[in-house]
Amino acid sequence: MVSGQTLDNGAVLYDGSFAWHSEEGIELYDGEGKLYNMLGRLIWTGQFSMGCLVESEEARLQRSKELAPLCTWLSDTDYERIIQNESDWIGRMVRLEGNVTYMWDEDWFGYGEFEVLLNHSDKRPLDVYYRYGVDEKRAVLDQNITVLGTITGVYRYDDGTGHPYTAPLVEAEIILH
Repeated sequence: MVSGQTLDNGAVLYDGSFAWHSEEGIELYDGEGKLYNMLGRLIWTGQFSMGCLVESEEARLQRSKELAPLCTWLSDTDYERIIQNESDWIGRMVRLEGNVTYMWDEDWFGYGEFEVLLNHSDKRPLDVYYRYGVDEKRAVLDQNITVLGTITGVYRYDDGTGHPYTAPLVEAEIILH
């Protein structure tokens, strides 16, 4: 085991212990560490195993109760405001509900990324990414979830057929099923 940091554009995302995963040829979060969001907010301090947080369901629910009052429910109007002026929204903590409609990464060593339709509207997709707990249920297609997290930007691209895709990016701290 070694200690170190994972950085993204100079921002610390993880600070702690790593273990070598020989099958994949990568080092994974393993042991004591601190997980930060892309904007530097401390999300988790504690044990990691194979990239996942070591946290009981009860502890995760308690953490969600502490986090919820810091988050604003994301409305359809808020969604449009994020798209129009993302700089005003980056760093805001939000709470949202919707259904999972697409999976980019279902579970890559504790990391998941998926599309959630805000309030079940196909006109309001969000790109949600998350670090799971070891025994936590993974998000699945067509599942309704509640997300507590931080707006980190807006993802924009053209799918090659002339259809632009635009979705706010949300780094989830907690997902409730």
